[in-house]
Amino acid sequence: MATPSPIQEAPHGLTRWELLFLAGAVAASALYAVWLGKSSGWDFRNYHWYDAYAFLNGSLGYDLAVAHHATYYNPLLDVPFFVLATAGTSWFAILVLGAVQGLNIVPLYLMARSALVQPIPLPGKAAPAVLALLCATGSTAVSMVGKTTYDNVASVLVLSGLAAIVIHRDALAREERGFWPAALGAGMLLGMALGFKLVEAPFAVGGAAAMLALGGRLPVQAKRLLALALGGLAGALLTGGYWHFTLWQETGNPIFPYFNHIIGSPLATEGSYRDARFIPPTLLDALSVPFRYLIDYRVSDDGAFRDIRITIAYVLVPLAALLWAAGARARDSFTEAQCTRVLFAFAGVSYVAWLSIFGIYRYMIALEMLAPLLILAACALLPLRLSFRLGLALFLIIGSAFAGRYELEGRLPLSDPYIRVEGARLVPRADAMILMTGKEPMAFMIPDLAPSSPVLRIDGWLASPADGSGLTQRMRARVAAHQGPLLVLFAPYEAPAAAKATAAYGLAIEEDACDTITTNLGGPYRLCPLSTPRATP
Repeated sequence: MATPSPIQEAPHGLTRWELLFLAGAVAASALYAVWLGKSSGWDFRNYHWYDAYAFLNGSLGYDLAVAHHATYYNPLLDVPFFVLATAGTSWFAILVLGAVQGLNIVPLYLMARSALVQPIPLPGKAAPAVLALLCATGSTAVSMVGKTTYDNVASVLVLSGLAAIVIHRDALAREERGFWPAALGAGMLLGMALGFKLVEAPFAVGGAAAMLALGGRLPVQAKRLLALALGGLAGALLTGGYWHFTLWQETGNPIFPYFNHIIGSPLATEGSYRDARFIPPTLLDALSVPFRYLIDYRVSDDGAFRDIRITIAYVLVPLAALLWAAGARARDSFTEAQCTRVLFAFAGVSYVAWLSIFGIYRYMIALEMLAPLLILAACALLPLRLSFRLGLALFLIIGSAFAGRYELEGRLPLSDPYIRVEGARLVPRADAMILMTGKEPMAFMIPDLAPSSPVLRIDGWLASPADGSGLTQRMRARVAAHQGPLLVLFAPYEAPAAAKATAAYGLAIEEDACDTITTNLGGPYRLCPLSTPRATP
């Protein structure tokens, strides 16, 4: 039997048809985001809006812990949306965000085009286009369009880094022309994703595994890994270097507050501050995660989801790899062998790293997008008739799309201004200080409610009145030295906690003088003056 020929003989160029397809897919994502409307999610109200504002206004150290741990996250991904939404209109900000998120289709298409070989029962370039669309429309990916979690923005960089390895795999394997640009470029893209969001770390490890999967002489492998590492370092410094240096100067911990039991910032107590709720405690738990989260999404995330594509790949990829290693694979595979090795290595190592460090489903959105390509590559290797393998792959990939849970609720109509805060005394006096208490996400109100007043969350997940941390000591000193009015902001359901926290600072809430604050994203909230209780005679 003749060796199957690649669908694309020249994988580096794009035809007019391909450009139109990709542009149309990106435009569709942008319009879909506008149609969905505003997201009012917990993270947006907690830090995505505030962090951009704080960065642009130099509020680091002026406000303290207002968004809990997330007060200190890299804000660079948040800045463009904040600028567009405040200087322009809501619909345009959402449109641009949706378009950027839609760019995932580009590396997915390039990888599908490079991986697929004949025979495929679709004409011309339709096969990789259809596969790329199926990759980009997983239930979680679709549900995240227009949201500011940015996991599906960082994934553009992750998938582009992987695509650089896939497309240039021959040059990277043989140290041919284009070796250094491809290796450095792949590393830089993966490093940029890591610099923006530290939760992309598993994919940096996966990138190294993908390079090793190319094989070759030991010196060539060493050069590939060195180039990947150098590119990764440059990318991480480009997108995260300034912020982490700033954090180090401000707090003594460049990734504050995380791993403080090792780094030892005086502002936080000892501890890792990681969210370890989703990391499986035993090997059996770890092995069963892709099945258990289909039954109960809370195994892997706080937000509801259901997508079986990773579960299918979790079963098929190891099976296909074992058959391949045993020499029992199909000889008329419809995916290119070297590409399959790269994809399997990247996905397998990234998944294990993700499960070991985080276990939070939305952090592996890039793997959800890759899953259809992985399923197709695994089915292509099974020692079965070609027609059966193709039918099985199509059934599993298309069927999984119908089995997903698409969470499209919780969106609000687009309106301007993007954030609207209303209250009886909307703007406190310029010399006022506002204390926050409780866990409720409220930092999104700060740009409108208190643009000139310092805001300190004296009680929350990062700091509490009795924790003895340097952060609490700093807040106590600032409250004690403050000469103007003191106010407290809290959610009504957390009123007892607010009273307890302010009492620990020697303050009492003047409940009769409280204002009710309402917003277009949540609430109501209570804004109350504080006073020092008089001593009983």
